[in-house]
Amino acid sequence: MPKNANTWARLANEFREERKALGLTQKELARRIGRPPPRVSELESGEGDPRISTVIAAASALGMELIAVPAAKARELRRLVGNSRTKTKPMTVFEEISVPDEDEND
Repeated sequence: MPKNANTWARLANEFREERKALGLTQKELARRIGRPPPRVSELESGEGDPRISTVIAAASALGMELIAVPAAKARELRRLVGNSRTKTKPMTVFEEISVPDEDEND
């Protein structure tokens, strides 16, 4: 499990909710991102330590965008997001996430 397990659990929940909102099964999402279904299950459960390429592919397939923000700017971003008054689904700002090297999994 990643060092920032709570953050990964929150991100996993966002993936699961968005997949369900789109009416996709885990198998369908797996096919879209070119990964085996167990990878989607792991991604949505917060278990394991997914490759960043898998996280990015899943986000893209779900119409989500991942943005890397320098830690020094995260507080300002949280303030801006918290003050936004949009009618769309609000952004979720996650804490720092450690990402394994590509060759650590699979």
